[in-house]
Amino acid sequence: MKKNRFVTSICVLSFAISLISFTGVSARTVKYQTSTVKKSSTYASLDYTSLTVKGKSKVAKAVNRDMKKRNKALRKYYKGMKKTYGTGEYGTGSFCSSDKKVSSRKGKYFSIQEYNMEYSAGGAHPFSNFVGYNYNIKTGKRVYLTDVLNLDLDTTKKKIQTKLTKYFKKHNIESSIYDETTFKDYKEDTFQFYIKGKKVHVVFSPYDVAPYAVGFVEITFKLK
Repeated sequence: MKKNRFVTSICVLSFAISLISFTGVSARTVKYQTSTVKKSSTYASLDYTSLTVKGKSKVAKAVNRDMKKRNKALRKYYKGMKKTYGTGEYGTGSFCSSDKKVSSRKGKYFSIQEYNMEYSAGGAHPFSNFVGYNYNIKTGKRVYLTDVLNLDLDTTKKKIQTKLTKYFKKHNIESSIYDETTFKDYKEDTFQFYIKGKKVHVVFSPYDVAPYAVGFVEITFKLK
């Protein structure tokens, strides 16, 4: 009897260890840090969030590579602003800001939201847009909306169209620039989204599907 109990205990312990090992991957929490970078001259300014994932994991390498490229692009844009507006010929000049925040850092996905705003002298209003960076934590590969919804591109488009129609009706948006041809040329990587909890938030920037006055349009799906 004691021998059977000992064997049973070993089996239970082995199962528990294997369960911890299995869930350890899906429950892994990604550690990261952010800092604010500011650059300014008389007629141009840049303000952006620099994000770095700690460690040498696959997701860390992928995220840090993409964030490094993004930071480089922002600094290059700032140099262009200084060159264009440095003489003061255009008046107040221009500014650019890029704010990042992490909405998911454990489970299967690491998700970053990036909200950008820029303004150039003479413009009627600032221009804003959203970009989502989403990665599989285990493989480090960047994932797209069709991946997380587990749907083909055509089905994804149809479901989004249905959700948008309901969104416009709910918010009494009568005038929109969205129609059945809006997503004709959209590819898997065109749709911008972020993951938070058990939901996938698809975000459309001003002018994507509605007039500027409507602002950002956001619809949600259950995470598969």
